[in-house]
Amino acid sequence: MRNIVAVGFDMDYTLAQYKPETFESLAYEGTIRKVLLVCSQLLHWTFDWTYMVRGLVLDKKRGNILKVAYHGFREMSKEEKVGTYGSTLIRDSFDEPDYALIDTLFSLAEAYLFAQLVDFKDKNPGKVPQGAE
Repeated sequence: MRNIVAVGFDMDYTLAQYKPETFESLAYEGTIRKVLLVCSQLLHWTFDWTYMVRGLVLDKKRGNILKVAYHGFREMSKEEKVGTYGSTLIRDSFDEPDYALIDTLFSLAEAYLFAQLVDFKDKNPGKVPQGAE
């Protein structure tokens, strides 16, 4: 043990496991605190750690969540998906900066907050504070 300089943790749980409901909730709440400087209505939002899964793609420009294809929390119809993305969805074509890949457990809270913000913007057009988009 004297020769060990550092111990690291990787994301596939080989060295440690953590409780996703605790870790993701802390990440979510920290982000909300930062956003609160812009919009105090978010203070009452909560995080459902069971809702998001890895393998999603966020369409940042359109507010859509792909794989299961949602716009915020509303599932998109087949016609909406085809009208927006064509008849085939190829994951390799979803690159930054227009898309975000939700491929680690560490980004689930961000994806959930993204969906909440899309719903908030859709329900409150013209009321989104400067800097919140």
